[in-house]
Amino acid sequence: MASTEGSPYRLEPTGVADAQIRALMAKAAARGEQQEVRSSLSEVTRQLKTRPHDWGDPIHRTRKEGGMVYHAIQASLIVRYVVFESERVVGLLDVRAMPNTPLAE
Repeated sequence: MASTEGSPYRLEPTGVADAQIRALMAKAAARGEQQEVRSSLSEVTRQLKTRPHDWGDPIHRTRKEGGMVYHAIQASLIVRYVVFESERVVGLLDVRAMPNTPLAE
């Protein structure tokens, strides 16, 4: 089920994802890597708003009809998100640093 390039989806990060992003940005700032993380997060946002079905790998369907949970990797970040196609909504569930990377410590 491919999405149409350029068709906007509404991105809604969860409170957990917001907190994880703040923590990652704080770690990145302490290491002098804030711009790299900011760039990765910008690309995550772009992908989720334009082509969430094509970008990530499906994990499972949601209990709510029409939803699919995905995961994807962008640089050193792992993201998990849910897409509700009929509503054109993407929920950003969590954002983590890849294991064994400096931001994961």
